[in-house]
Amino acid sequence: MSMEYRVTGSSLRRVPYLLIPVVAVVLLVQVSIYDPNGHTVTSLTAFSLLGAWIAVIGVRGWRSATLLASARKVTVRTLAWTFSWRWEQIEGFTAETRPVAWRYLPMIRSRRQVLGIRLREGRVSWLSELTCRPAADGQSWVDISAARLNELRQMHRPPPGGS
Repeated sequence: MSMEYRVTGSSLRRVPYLLIPVVAVVLLVQVSIYDPNGHTVTSLTAFSLLGAWIAVIGVRGWRSATLLASARKVTVRTLAWTFSWRWEQIEGFTAETRPVAWRYLPMIRSRRQVLGIRLREGRVSWLSELTCRPAADGQSWVDISAARLNELRQMHRPPPGGS
Protein backbone atom coordinates (compact mmCIF):
# COMPACT_ATOMS: atom_id res chain seq x y z
CA MET A 1 0.00 0.00 0.00
CA SER A 2 1.47 3.34 -1.02
CA MET A 3 0.59 6.22 1.25
CA GLU A 4 2.00 9.68 1.52
CA TYR A 5 0.63 12.68 3.37
CA ARG A 6 2.25 16.10 3.51
CA VAL A 7 1.62 18.95 5.95
CA THR A 8 3.33 22.23 5.14
CA GLY A 9 3.31 25.52 6.98
CA SER A 10 2.28 28.77 5.35
CA SER A 11 4.18 29.73 2.20
CA LEU A 12 4.04 33.38 3.28
CA ARG A 13 6.05 32.54 6.39
CA ARG A 14 8.66 30.72 4.27
CA VAL A 15 9.10 33.33 1.49
CA PRO A 16 11.72 35.36 3.44
CA TYR A 17 13.97 32.28 3.39
CA LEU A 18 14.08 32.58 -0.40
CA LEU A 19 14.21 36.36 -0.74
CA ILE A 20 16.76 37.21 1.94
CA PRO A 21 19.45 34.80 0.60
CA VAL A 22 19.00 36.11 -2.94
CA VAL A 23 19.48 39.69 -1.75
CA ALA A 24 22.45 38.66 0.43
CA VAL A 25 24.17 36.81 -2.42
CA VAL A 26 23.62 39.79 -4.77
CA LEU A 27 25.19 42.08 -2.15
CA LEU A 28 28.13 39.68 -1.73
CA VAL A 29 28.70 39.67 -5.48
CA GLN A 30 28.55 43.47 -5.53
CA VAL A 31 31.05 43.72 -2.68
CA SER A 32 33.41 41.25 -4.32
CA ILE A 33 33.20 42.99 -7.73
CA TYR A 34 33.86 46.44 -6.29
CA ASP A 35 36.46 45.37 -3.72
CA PRO A 36 39.05 48.22 -3.59
CA ASN A 37 41.82 45.66 -2.99
CA GLY A 38 40.97 43.78 -6.16
CA HIS A 39 39.95 40.18 -6.50
CA THR A 40 42.13 38.20 -4.15
CA VAL A 41 41.86 34.45 -3.86
CA THR A 42 41.06 34.83 -0.17
CA SER A 43 38.18 37.25 -0.71
CA LEU A 44 36.73 35.23 -3.60
CA THR A 45 36.94 32.03 -1.54
CA ALA A 46 35.37 33.67 1.52
CA PHE A 47 32.55 35.23 -0.51
CA SER A 48 31.95 31.94 -2.37
CA LEU A 49 31.72 29.96 0.86
CA LEU A 50 29.48 32.55 2.47
CA GLY A 51 27.28 32.65 -0.64
CA ALA A 52 27.00 28.84 -0.68
CA TRP A 53 26.09 28.79 3.03
CA ILE A 54 23.43 31.48 2.48
CA ALA A 55 22.00 29.51 -0.46
CA VAL A 56 21.83 26.31 1.64
CA ILE A 57 20.02 28.15 4.45
CA GLY A 58 17.61 29.61 1.88
CA VAL A 59 16.73 26.21 0.42
CA ARG A 60 16.57 24.63 3.87
CA GLY A 61 14.31 27.45 5.08
CA TRP A 62 11.94 27.05 2.13
CA ARG A 63 11.71 23.30 2.72
CA SER A 64 11.28 23.68 6.49
CA ALA A 65 7.94 23.62 8.29
CA THR A 66 7.07 20.34 6.58
CA LEU A 67 5.80 17.01 7.88
CA LEU A 68 5.89 14.01 5.55
CA ALA A 69 4.01 10.85 6.51
CA SER A 70 5.01 7.85 4.40
CA ALA A 71 4.20 4.17 4.73
CA ARG A 72 7.28 3.58 6.92
CA LYS A 73 7.76 6.73 8.99
CA VAL A 74 6.90 10.34 9.78
CA THR A 75 9.57 12.93 8.94
CA VAL A 76 9.56 16.54 10.12
CA ARG A 77 11.81 19.19 8.56
CA THR A 78 12.70 22.28 10.56
CA LEU A 79 15.14 25.03 9.61
CA ALA A 80 18.10 23.38 11.31
CA TRP A 81 17.17 19.70 11.75
CA THR A 82 15.21 16.83 10.26
CA PHE A 83 13.55 14.37 12.64
CA SER A 84 12.04 10.99 11.80
CA TRP A 85 9.91 8.57 13.80
CA ARG A 86 8.77 5.10 12.79
CA TRP A 87 5.01 4.62 13.11
CA GLU A 88 5.64 2.13 15.93
CA GLN A 89 7.11 4.97 18.03
CA ILE A 90 4.06 7.20 17.61
CA GLU A 91 1.03 7.00 19.87
CA GLY A 92 -0.90 9.72 18.03
CA PHE A 93 -1.09 13.34 16.95
CA THR A 94 -2.57 16.31 18.74
CA ALA A 95 -3.33 19.97 18.16
CA GLU A 96 -3.24 22.43 21.02
CA THR A 97 -3.21 26.19 21.49
CA ARG A 98 0.16 27.02 23.04
CA PRO A 99 2.48 30.03 23.41
CA VAL A 100 5.02 29.99 20.56
CA ALA A 101 8.10 32.22 20.35
CA TRP A 102 8.34 34.60 17.41
CA ARG A 103 10.98 33.60 14.91
CA TYR A 104 13.05 36.80 15.09
CA LEU A 105 12.08 37.97 18.59
CA PRO A 106 12.07 34.81 20.74
CA MET A 107 11.31 36.71 23.93
CA ILE A 108 7.85 37.51 22.50
CA ARG A 109 5.33 34.68 22.47
CA SER A 110 1.95 34.50 20.80
CA ARG A 111 -0.82 31.94 21.20
CA ARG A 112 -0.86 29.59 18.20
CA GLN A 113 -2.50 26.30 17.31
CA VAL A 114 0.45 23.85 17.26
CA LEU A 115 0.69 20.35 15.80
CA GLY A 116 2.23 17.78 18.14
CA ILE A 117 3.36 14.16 17.95
CA ARG A 118 2.58 12.04 21.04
CA LEU A 119 5.27 9.40 21.33
CA ARG A 120 4.80 6.02 23.02
CA GLU A 121 7.51 6.94 25.53
CA GLY A 122 5.11 9.55 26.92
CA ARG A 123 6.73 12.68 25.46
CA VAL A 124 4.99 15.10 23.08
CA SER A 125 7.14 16.65 20.36
CA TRP A 126 5.62 20.05 19.54
CA LEU A 127 6.23 21.18 15.98
CA SER A 128 6.54 24.92 16.50
CA GLU A 129 6.99 25.59 12.78
CA LEU A 130 3.64 23.95 11.96
CA THR A 131 1.30 26.46 13.57
CA CYS A 132 -1.58 28.78 12.76
CA ARG A 133 -3.83 31.21 14.56
CA PRO A 134 -6.55 29.48 16.56
CA ALA A 135 -9.63 29.26 14.33
CA ALA A 136 -12.77 31.14 15.36
CA ASP A 137 -14.92 28.08 14.53
CA GLY A 138 -12.50 25.74 16.32
CA GLN A 139 -11.38 23.87 13.18
CA SER A 140 -7.99 25.04 11.83
CA TRP A 141 -5.80 23.34 9.25
CA VAL A 142 -3.66 22.13 12.17
CA ASP A 143 -6.71 20.37 13.70
CA ILE A 144 -7.60 18.83 10.33
CA SER A 145 -4.00 17.66 9.83
CA ALA A 146 -3.88 16.08 13.31
CA ALA A 147 -7.15 14.23 12.62
CA ARG A 148 -5.91 12.94 9.24
CA LEU A 149 -2.57 11.88 10.73
CA ASN A 150 -4.43 10.01 13.50
CA GLU A 151 -6.39 8.16 10.81
CA LEU A 152 -3.11 7.17 9.18
CA ARG A 153 -1.73 6.15 12.58
CA GLN A 154 -4.69 3.79 13.02
CA MET A 155 -3.64 2.03 9.82
CA HIS A 156 -0.22 1.41 11.39
CA ARG A 157 -1.33 0.07 14.80
CA PRO A 158 0.58 -3.05 15.76
CA PRO A 159 -1.54 -6.21 15.97
CA PRO A 160 -2.82 -7.20 19.42
CA GLY A 161 -0.09 -8.90 21.42
CA GLY A 162 2.63 -7.23 19.24
CA SER A 163 5.02 -4.52 20.37
